[in-house]
Amino acid sequence: MTPTKVMKHRSHNNFHHSIEGKSLMLQFGQAGLKPSQIKRVVNTMKTSNVADVTSKQCADVLFEQRKQHKGKEFYGLIKHFQDKTLVDSVQYFVVDLSDDGYPKNIFWADVESRRAAEEDEDFKTMNSRPILSSVHPIEAKAGQYYTRKIFDTLKKEWTEAITNLTH
Repeated sequence: MTPTKVMKHRSHNNFHHSIEGKSLMLQFGQAGLKPSQIKRVVNTMKTSNVADVTSKQCADVLFEQRKQHKGKEFYGLIKHFQDKTLVDSVQYFVVDLSDDGYPKNIFWADVESRRAAEEDEDFKTMNSRPILSSVHPIEAKAGQYYTRKIFDTLKKEWTEAITNLTH
């Protein structure tokens, strides 16, 4: 048999293994199509002598591509936050890494929104009176001078201490 007349194997019908098939599926995947949508499009575009592509085969091709980029998904996002931090110093971000060194989460905040929340709490502290659990003057003074959060902690401990004294 000559090299130009290669014997036709069943595996030659596997369009999803061919370079053209993979390339086509990856392009549709990058465009945002789901495997079931890619399957429909590819099956209408291929020649009739080639076996149909399944959704599972499309998902496998997309998964292989993603597996090659594992751990690199966050690089663009991290770069964006780094650039933003250089331009605007009130930006803040932290990357949470898994045990094997891959990024799991990214937390970001701008200082202005954090400060706005603090100012809101300061306003509530200054313009409201705490609810006292007793008539003791120490608790009343603490309510005047402490922030709401600190006073709530003190009130909890105060109530616990008073309860323990009476039992």
